[in-house]
Amino acid sequence: MKQVTEGSLLWSPTDAVQANANLTRYMRWLAENHNLHFDNYPDLWQWSVDQIDDFWESIWHFFELRWSHSPETILADRTMPGAEWFPGARLNYAENI
Repeated sequence: MKQVTEGSLLWSPTDAVQANANLTRYMRWLAENHNLHFDNYPDLWQWSVDQIDDFWESIWHFFELRWSHSPETILADRTMPGAEWFPGARLNYAENI
């Protein structure tokens, strides 16, 4: 058995796996639909932290979640714990799986 040392890379995806990953699809979707371009995951992560409302709204649309009532806003209360996400939104879990 090969010895694994702390900090060593255990696995790296092939180019084909990377090209077809959901994260890659999401980054392409952001570029095509919102003119947002990220060169790598850290850049996407930083945007998701800096623009938290825009990020979560884009996730909602990227996954094409269906709702019977759209949300009034994305994040009404940022207080943690107890943040209030998508207030007013109504959706059926079964319709979205």
